[in-house]
Amino acid sequence: MAAALAHALAAGCYKVMLLTGSSDPDTHAFYRACGFDGDTKQGYVVRS
Repeated sequence: MAAALAHALAAGCYKVMLLTGSSDPDTHAFYRACGFDGDTKQGYVVRS
């Protein structure tokens, strides 16, 4: 994850967003440990 984030930021990306369907607290803890803030955005999905 760190390498992917470093690559994106080095390429000039000003932010990296992650969307997950997981409700597992350990998964969310992992994303927070990687530097993601789960309290700032809301995602929506339309399925057919």
